[in-house]
Amino acid sequence: MAANIDFFRMFRELPAPYALLDANLHFIIANRKYLEVTNTTLRQIKGEYIFDVFPETEERIAKFKAGFEQAAKGTASKILRERYVIADPDAEKGHSEIWWTTHQFPLRDKTGAIIGIVLKVQDVTANVEAERTRDVVLREFDHRMNNMLAKVNAIARRTGEAYPKMADFMPRFESRIQAMANTQKLLIRTKWQDVELRELVQKEFAPYQDAADARIAISGPDIRIEGNIAQALGMAFHELATNAAKYGALSVPKGEVALSWRHSEKPEALIIEWKERGLPKIENMPESSGFGSMIIDKFTPLETGGTVERCFDTHSMTCTITLPHAEN
Repeated sequence: MAANIDFFRMFRELPAPYALLDANLHFIIANRKYLEVTNTTLRQIKGEYIFDVFPETEERIAKFKAGFEQAAKGTASKILRERYVIADPDAEKGHSEIWWTTHQFPLRDKTGAIIGIVLKVQDVTANVEAERTRDVVLREFDHRMNNMLAKVNAIARRTGEAYPKMADFMPRFESRIQAMANTQKLLIRTKWQDVELRELVQKEFAPYQDAADARIAISGPDIRIEGNIAQALGMAFHELATNAAKYGALSVPKGEVALSWRHSEKPEALIIEWKERGLPKIENMPESSGFGSMIIDKFTPLETGGTVERCFDTHSMTCTITLPHAEN
């Protein structure tokens, strides 16, 4: 039966890249897959020294030669996960970067004598890229977690300063943490890329929609914003909504809140306006030293690179947030 098998054809059609080298590391033959992944032809490489076809540094040549020499002495060898640059005229830079694990085996004749080397190539580029992505994600996750814990610590400390009694502290602290969690859920759903501004707004207004739905107006074009900006805006919207419910427009029957956003071309920016009308009469300018005010007036500009301006009138308040390059 073996006499009827076309071993040359089988070698040529193998799905993995293979090449045969003589004892001096000159190409004898290569199968179709090897020629395909190296972007070469058999005419180009046959009889050629492997490091003339694929030039390498002296250090890498020494490493690869050690693997070939081990196979030439009768023991299979493996070179793990090395980067290779393959000429590719169709690529943007004129070459492609790939990662291979190579296997070297002794090539024997009918008597068992070693006459060369069998080279098998295993493409591990996808594995390397997946690990790179994983490492980036883990570093980003670590960075975000550290930031998140720092924010939670600051919120706990400053809320505790404003509400020293536990009965007063817990509801305020929990609501602020929930505001952070709402934004985090949106970011997780979009794989930490960006979020829809309208959805972020609706999340923060949700606790007040049933009681004051008709008095809350939300308007603006469909816009997606970057994750770090979304986190800052989520906290700002939470503080504004909480203040409106406690002391502002949503604390009185005829009060109204309008939240809108629009593009500005000169300068290019996203402008968000929070307007409250029908407030209880404001006799004096509200204090700006509270933690909620700090989140709105200090934290938001710091995190977004934008500006925040709040204007109070006798029965109204307007908060304008201007964000350059916030849209994604």
